[in-house]
Amino acid sequence: HGDNDALLDFYERVARRSEDPNILLHCLERRANQPDISLERVREAVELAIKLDQADRAEALMLRAVEISKNLIDGASQVDWALLALAQRRRLAGDLAGAVKWLIEAAEVAALADVVAAAAELTPLATGPEGDLTLAVKLYESLVERDPTNRTAWEPLARFYRQLGEVERLERLVEETLDGIQDAKDRNVLRLELARALLAAEGRADDAVPILNDALLENPEETAANLLLAEHLERSGNVGELIDLLRNQLMAAQGRSDMNGIKQLSLELANRLRASDLTESLMVIRQALDSLPGDGELVDMLLTWGGDQLDDDERATLMERQLEHAQGDRIASLALELADVRARMNDDEGELRVIEQASKRLPEDTN
Repeated sequence: HGDNDALLDFYERVARRSEDPNILLHCLERRANQPDISLERVREAVELAIKLDQADRAEALMLRAVEISKNLIDGASQVDWALLALAQRRRLAGDLAGAVKWLIEAAEVAALADVVAAAAELTPLATGPEGDLTLAVKLYESLVERDPTNRTAWEPLARFYRQLGEVERLERLVEETLDGIQDAKDRNVLRLELARALLAAEGRADDAVPILNDALLENPEETAANLLLAEHLERSGNVGELIDLLRNQLMAAQGRSDMNGIKQLSLELANRLRASDLTESLMVIRQALDSLPGDGELVDMLLTWGGDQLDDDERATLMERQLEHAQGDRIASLALELADVRARMNDDEGELRVIEQASKRLPEDTN
């Protein structure tokens, strides 16, 4: 044994003096097989193998480093570099199971950010046609165990649970994780994953409603929660609850002066109410026009639906707004209709104003 050590010492001195990296790598590989070799020397050999583009030899040396670490106090933390590198090697080789194995070990000792980054690189392999989501789940469960509040850990895990239909495991994740998440937007991301899973699970759709309500309580502007809840209420035939939801959403949009939200929600609510309560439906459109007086779609809808519920004054006011945006032949025909309305009202000034307004906008060859 002593003679072998002396021979290897001599070999290493010669190899280093030769400045031939291939000779030095061969020497260090021999050294790595010695029982008393240090992790530093093995890591040097790994780095040299990588530099020489000897990937298989580098991987063998990484495995040797992990083997050595098992006999050291706190050995795993000293080879976090090897665990991460082995995971990368297995990923590049298309070996999902091998990559997950090494990353799970790394998750116990390596910097969490490094493990999460490696896990993200592995995700396409796990979710691809040859992949296995159950292996990805095992990996991300180990990351959540390390830090339950880290979104880059719990969000993929929640998504994988939903894709696998593992609703109970997702519910457990939400129960154990939600209260520790500080950011309200992040909490809603997790709630929405659970809500989608419940909506897709047979017999569990109604259980999604309180989850979505919690999300809306946290953030009334949560568009995805609003849409999911509205779709569920519509599918389940809860028209009354759906209308109440739309009313609440519209009030929230008005409170924050969200003009696009006011218009879209008013259109949706008015459509829902039209068959059962035309008067309220028209009132919704009128209130929307208070915020958006020049909106052509709302004006057209009120004129089309209003019928006998519009008096001549309101009808004329709406038609004047239409005239402002009319194009081509529609200018002349609308102006004549509007002039008739003003004439019925004995409003000579209004009738003249309509003719003057239309004449300014008519093409030259029409005058």
